[in-house]
Amino acid sequence: MKRLVSFLVVLGSVLTLYAQSRPQRLPEEEARTRTERLCRELSITDSVQRQQLYAMHLQFARQRQVSNTRQEIMQRMLDMDAKLKALLTPEQYKCFMSHQVNPEPRRQQHPFGTMHNVSPHKSKSGTPPQPNNFLPTDHQ
Repeated sequence: MKRLVSFLVVLGSVLTLYAQSRPQRLPEEEARTRTERLCRELSITDSVQRQQLYAMHLQFARQRQVSNTRQEIMQRMLDMDAKLKALLTPEQYKCFMSHQVNPEPRRQQHPFGTMHNVSPHKSKSGTPPQPNNFLPTDHQ
């Protein structure tokens, strides 16, 4: 029993140290990557507009490090949307919003690997087959 307790204490301390040793992204790095991605997606080449976007992303990244409650996140999102609307052209903003609303569809992960969307019982009518009820019912 003493070994189990000591093992759990050591495991807990190792996990705590590992979690603390993970490097946190600097606000500058976060702002740079967000700005680069946005400029790439919206084909922004204007250096003044790039600098303004970087300054905006840097401001919000620094605010996120100070405090990150749910209410503040929502307020930052609203503020960022208003600033983006002011910084981007109407065409760029429309493209940005279409990327936000309709992101690239992700391929669904299936617990059995590549067996997804494979049905041995395809119906000729085009409608999916009804599942068999393998559970016994009370009224048989």
